[in-house]
Amino acid sequence: MAAFTWTEKRLKEFLKTMIVGAISFVLPIALAVFILSYAFRLVKRIATPISHGLHLDQWGDVAGVSAATFLSVLVLVLLAFAAGVVARTTFGGRISRWSENSLLGRLPHYQLIKSMAEGLAHIENASGLKPVLVSIEDGWQIGYLLEKLENDWSRCFCRRLPRRCPATSCIFR
Repeated sequence: MAAFTWTEKRLKEFLKTMIVGAISFVLPIALAVFILSYAFRLVKRIATPISHGLHLDQWGDVAGVSAATFLSVLVLVLLAFAAGVVARTTFGGRISRWSENSLLGRLPHYQLIKSMAEGLAHIENASGLKPVLVSIEDGWQIGYLLEKLENDWSRCFCRRLPRRCPATSCIFR
């Protein structure tokens, strides 16, 4: 068995892959965590006096969680629920479309996740279609089983990204 050696080309390819992976995967997660932690700290500054005013802090900590922390999480969950309710209105739909067209639409990962979520939502409403993982080239893609064929072959529907590309029906084993 030959030993693995780092050539200049392999090292450049490895570093490029690591940098792209960090920017496209870790950075959005870190940004979301940063925004949520900032929102939590902001809400906790407001929730702490309310907790003292309602004498909720007399109950003490439950499993290491103070009443102000619990109240902060509850407020954030209620704000998320209210945002979901507003998003279902006409005004909320306009704001959502604007943010997707101007900000989020430029992020390829957002488009990928949105497309997968929409596809899975349609599958839950459709009868007879079953989501499957399809091995295509060097990766995996979510598809929908259209029919089982003979000799362990299956016909699947696979959506192509970006969304403007046509979807295809392929036969897989």
